[in-house]
Amino acid sequence: MIYTVQVPKGKFLNDKRISSTEANNIAKNFFNYYLNTDYGKSAYGDCRNEFWEYECKYIAQSTDGLNLYGSISSILGSDKEASEYLDSIGYVGLIYAGENRDTGDKFKNYVIFNPNRIKIVNKEKI
Repeated sequence: MIYTVQVPKGKFLNDKRISSTEANNIAKNFFNYYLNTDYGKSAYGDCRNEFWEYECKYIAQSTDGLNLYGSISSILGSDKEASEYLDSIGYVGLIYAGENRDTGDKFKNYVIFNPNRIKIVNKEKI
């Protein structure tokens, strides 16, 4: 089955670049989010500065969406949790460039963080 889907509208992380302002905003948001989770409280307790220096600083210094996503995934323990977190702060997904090896045609790939955002517009049986 081949599905044709409608790409949801909204903010996407870009695999090639992310502004320092955007990365820093995500890092600050993540800092507050994580330290309010049960695990974050038990792991870092009163060591908020250490959490920023050892974890969030790398998110804030990310220059691309893949690095940023990977850092969050590593801290939370899975891609699923990173996707859920980023979806919760308004990011629809991750966008990255692709190229057909045979033809050289370029295209965009979309990784959507929340499958409920995907709208199937056509199903084609192959």
